[in-house]
Amino acid sequence: MTTAGWASCLDSFADHLAQQRAVLAAGTPERITSFEPNGELGQLPFSLATRARELRAQSDELTEELTVQLAHTATALAELRQPAEQPRPSYVDSRC
Repeated sequence: MTTAGWASCLDSFADHLAQQRAVLAAGTPERITSFEPNGELGQLPFSLATRARELRAQSDELTEELTVQLAHTATALAELRQPAEQPRPSYVDSRC
């Protein structure tokens, strides 16, 4: 693929990352999708390597944010399944 093809692919990846950040910010991490590049890209042109590394770093940050949010969600669900305190027995004096 040409430099123009790679540039287009990186533009699409940048757009995809922005959309996924919006999905995560909306609190709907289950709607996160993976990015699928179009066709056979071949070797990345050297002129686009810096941009590709920057997008990879953004992708890694998004993955970390997603991991943290999912861990918080799992903790919250576990807390919902278990009461905070064990119920204490109560006694009623039937002589009253």
